[in-house]
Order: sequence, then C-alpha cells, then structure tokens
Amino acid sequence: MLDIRLDTTGLDRSIRGLELLTEKNLRYASGRALRDTVIKTQAWLKDDLKTNRSNRIEGGATAWTYNATYHERPTPQNLVAEVGLRTDRPRAAGRYISVLTQGTEPRTKGADLAASELVGSRVTMVPTRSQRKDSKGNVTRAAYTKALTGWASIRKTGTMVNRANRIFIIPIKGGPGRYGIFERTGPGEYKSFKGTKLKWILEPNPKRRASTYDLKGDLQEQVRIYWPGEIERYARAELARAGFR
Repeated sequence: MLDIRLDTTGLDRSIRGLELLTEKNLRYASGRALRDTVIKTQAWLKDDLKTNRSNRIEGGATAWTYNATYHERPTPQNLVAEVGLRTDRPRAAGRYISVLTQGTEPRTKGADLAASELVGSRVTMVPTRSQRKDSKGNVTRAAYTKALTGWASIRKTGTMVNRANRIFIIPIKGGPGRYGIFERTGPGEYKSFKGTKLKWILEPNPKRRASTYDLKGDLQEQVRIYWPGEIERYARAELARAGFR
C-alpha cells in the first residue's frame, strides 16, 4: 500500500501569500513595469533618431530632433503612459516629424503663388532629389529665390530662360500645366539642355505627402519587446514580498 502524506505547511503559506497580492500590489507592479517600458522606449527612439536607421528622415536627424523626445510616466491610479516627440510648441520637432509619419496635404506658400504667376497657371513647387536641402530636409529660402527671380522675357515654344542663373522652365510629362525647372550644372550650349538637372517640378495637382517614418508603429513594436520582461520582473518582486521564493 502506497502511503502519500502531504506537508501542507508550504501550501498554506503560499495561499496566504496570494491573498496578499491585492489590486494595490498589482497596480503598483503594473505602474512600475509601464514606467520602465516607456523609459526604455524613449531611449530607443532617441538612439534611432541619432543613427537615422534606414535613412527615414531626409537629411538626417539633428539634436533639435532627438532632444525633443519625451515620456509621461503612469501612476498606480492612472496606468497610462506616453512616449514620443513634443508637439506642444510652434517649432517643436514633433510637428516636423508628423509630416513624415502621417503625410500632409501640401500647403500653398508664397513661392507657389510666385511660380503660378510665372507660368500663368496654378502650380505647387515640388523639389526633386537634385535640389539641395538643409540638415532638416528643408529647401532654403535662397534656393526658392534663385529659382523664381531674374527671368528674362524670352519665350520660345513654351520655354523660359533665366540667363543670369542659367535656369530653364519647360513643360514636362505627367499632365497638362506641368513644368520643370532645370538648372545648368555642367558644360553645354546656350540653346541646349545638355548639362542641366531637373531641380523643381511645378505641379498643378500635387499629391499628398506620403508617410516615410512609421513612428507610432515603431514605438508600439518596442513596447511589445520591453513590456513582457518588465511586468514579469515586477510581478516576481511583488510575489517575493508576499512570501514566495
């Protein structure tokens, strides 16, 4: 006959320990785990912006960008946390990044109105890859001015020429009313477009700016990576306080 005897001392202690894990303990563990998760996610975001992985930010991120990261910590009473880039000031980096992460409708600028007067129809100036940009990925005011001023009244077969800056405006493919601004950057004859580069497109129907940086998706992925380890660590700590080893 097999005689099985259970020592219930340890079991009773475990049951009493479980009873100590109240909602307060669980909220405390969850709050601490969420706090550490967003701190680690913010550190990842700053590092991601510094290293500019996949070149998602044209021209690269700057200190203005990656120093604008922030996080808001949760409390046991309010288990909500945030991590991201600030948008609470007029020149906050988050406002700039939002163009890349969400996409926006192009806004009509003074340069667009000037270009429209130049070609006689409503257009938006869209820089090409050949147009130099600053460290934040923006075109300088000087580049707009260069493209829009000093034009001679020379019009032949739809072509306008700026002799001083060696810039040409001609109709290009892609629909009626679409023009290209070319600049001569190499040797070539006056009436030839050899040695020129397309710097701007004057687009009558500009497309919505596409999303190039899935900031929200990337942050959610990092939370999914950090959260399990953090909640396990703090849950174990609370169990240890309750008498579990």
